[in-house]
Amino acid sequence: MNLQPITDKEKQIAHWLFDLTIGVPHSGASFFGHLYNTFFLLKQMGVRESTCIAGMCHALYGTEFFRFRSVMEREQLQSIIGKDAEELVYLFSLPKRDQRIIKNTENLDEDTALQLLQILYANGYEQSNKIKYETQIHWEAAKMHHYKLEKIIIEKGGRILE
Repeated sequence: MNLQPITDKEKQIAHWLFDLTIGVPHSGASFFGHLYNTFFLLKQMGVRESTCIAGMCHALYGTEFFRFRSVMEREQLQSIIGKDAEELVYLFSLPKRDQRIIKNTENLDEDTALQLLQILYANGYEQSNKIKYETQIHWEAAKMHHYKLEKIIIEKGGRILE
């Protein structure tokens, strides 16, 4: 698959994000590195720009697994990354994220549900080699979760990594 070129808007957001997250650790590396690598995986998957940007910013409101110090208002982030991308970031930050996204418990439209699945997939894929699993059983469970996401995304007509 050919990598989509990085747009000027994506470059501007990446520079802004780097300054915002400098020095913040995440998964044994930098928070910016995690966010940018998640974005890059989504670019490799060939998803739309707003989904890629949401992936680049997916944890700016924090998640149930990661706390970030930002006190940014939704309107402020919308003005930087766009309303569609910000809506995905917000939905990604809500509690019980994996369960809500996989089962679509919010009854989101199919397009939004697929975009969130793709962000969840890229996020997990990006971290999969960094996380130290306590046991082989934990590793196997994580792999099964990943395969389940791939299957759901494919069933919905979305793209996964090759």
